[in-house]
Amino acid sequence: MSYRIEYEERGKDQNGGHFYYIYDDERLIARFWHDHRGDAFEVEPVFGDVADCPFQRLTDVMQGGGPQPLTLTDEAIAYFEKRKLSGRADPPPLIDPRKTPG
Repeated sequence: MSYRIEYEERGKDQNGGHFYYIYDDERLIARFWHDHRGDAFEVEPVFGDVADCPFQRLTDVMQGGGPQPLTLTDEAIAYFEKRKLSGRADPPPLIDPRKTPG
C-alpha cells in the first residue's frame, strides 16, 4: 500500500476551495476538496458515494501541509483499506485529470 495525495494544479476555485486527488500507488481512488478554512470538505471515493465516508473533520482525512508533505491519517488509510478488502475498490475508475487531453 502506497497512498499519496496530489494537489490539483488548477489551485483554488472562486470560493477559495482546494482540490486534491488521492491515489493508491498509481490508481486514483478518491477526489477530495475543502474550503479555505477547512470547515467544509468532502471525500468522493471511487468505490462508493460521499455518504459512505465516516470523516467528521478535515484532520480526520489528511495531515501535514506547509513544509510537511500531505499524508492520509491512519483513520483514512483504514477506511480505504477496508473498502479494498470488501471488494468495493474496483468499480470503473474516476477520470485521472493528469491523463486527459486539453
